[in-house]
Amino acid sequence: MKVGHRLGLSFMAIYVLMAPVAGDIGSCGQKAEELDPVKFFEAKQFVECNRCIDCGFTNETCQTICNVALEDPSFHPDCFPLAHDGEVCLNALEAASCSEFESFVDDLAPTIPTECNFCPPDRRDEVSE
Repeated sequence: MKVGHRLGLSFMAIYVLMAPVAGDIGSCGQKAEELDPVKFFEAKQFVECNRCIDCGFTNETCQTICNVALEDPSFHPDCFPLAHDGEVCLNALEAASCSEFESFVDDLAPTIPTECNFCPPDRRDEVSE
């Protein structure tokens, strides 16, 4: 291999290796920014209420979502989701089929989309032996 070719490959390798990784700049080229809980939960309530209406759900959970104001929306003290995480969650709620969304607003055993489960509980705390 010629010296000039090696030198070119070396500069290319340095350029690629010096590039920022995804965690350095946030997701999808966005600057890493903490998710504002008030803005997020207001937007989430708006999306969920519209989905309840669009899907024709009138259960207790949907009535609460659409008619009760949020009180002090916040994340768990050890939870620090990014703004991009909130966008992904809202997109998942909007994209869910009515049958999928119905499980999210079930009165007895609601589920949560994985895209919205920012800070799942630590299962090690639940081990009792």
